Amino acid sequence: MKNVNTIGIKIKKLRKGKGLTAEELGRFLGVSQQHVSRYERGVSLVNIDILIKLSFIFKVTIGELTKN
Repeated sequence: MKNVNTIGIKIKKLRKGKGLTAEELGRFLGVSQQHVSRYERGVSLVNIDILIKLSFIFKVTIGELTKN
């Protein structure tokens, strides 16, 4: 679960850096605000489709999102 939490922390940091709410990010990703919250807390795994969208939104590589 450590890696999941690391990804979640990065998602939250990037989201806040862009000035987005969880609801706004959820709309961009096609998921609910609750899903974004679960990703950020490390409760839910982020699938590859979401990782691709996140890398596009935040202009980072998937590797940057997933590395510890």
